[in-house]
Amino acid sequence: MAYKSCYFQLMMFVLAVIVATQVAARPTTGAAISCRKVTSSLIPCISYLTRGGHPMRSCCNGVRGLRNIATTTPTRRAVCNCIKEAATHIKSIKQDAASQLFAKCGIKIGIPISQHINCDSIS
Repeated sequence: MAYKSCYFQLMMFVLAVIVATQVAARPTTGAAISCRKVTSSLIPCISYLTRGGHPMRSCCNGVRGLRNIATTTPTRRAVCNCIKEAATHIKSIKQDAASQLFAKCGIKIGIPISQHINCDSIS
């Protein structure tokens, strides 16, 4: 039974990835952030985001990759918009887990995982 629930959550996240890749990321200084790259970086985090506990190493590696591409205000805003779009399609995200993801991975990125964030407020 737990397997089916996990499978359903994974399929919902994959669907969110597909939808998010259709959303155009805002252009940055010569390069655009791919929502596909952003959401694929967070796929290993789906278990943590829906159940809590501790994020897996692969999740933190994905978060670290996001930090490495979100180095300017425009890129952080683009990553935020991709995360926000994906988060709207996964109803079972635990907000407390989402808000602690980056801290639990020991990474400062300045982008919350929330469907309610105003990405234009990120600097």
